Amino acid sequence: MGESFEDCCKREILEETGYQVEVLEEFYIKNREYQELGITAEVHYFIVKAVGGDMKIQDPDMLIYEIAWKSIDDIDELLLTYPEDLSMFQDMAKRSG
Repeated sequence: MGESFEDCCKREILEETGYQVEVLEEFYIKNREYQELGITAEVHYFIVKAVGGDMKIQDPDMLIYEIAWKSIDDIDELLLTYPEDLSMFQDMAKRSG
């Protein structure tokens, strides 16, 4: 049996940001097709709580621009690698605000 999505989330966050997290809830699943590669991908998004570690960018793919806590008011100004995720973040902010 392989790694669960929750365990993958915790591992990836630790590896790429230095934070240890607790997964609280899965809130979104995105399916994406990469026509140029002939593949599809399924991405799971989770709400997490930081429980330890120290902030440090360790991103071999260079997709992390910064690690910072943002307010709900800052969401529309985020520089995203995947801009199609903006509406998902806006919906999440409305849900939590």
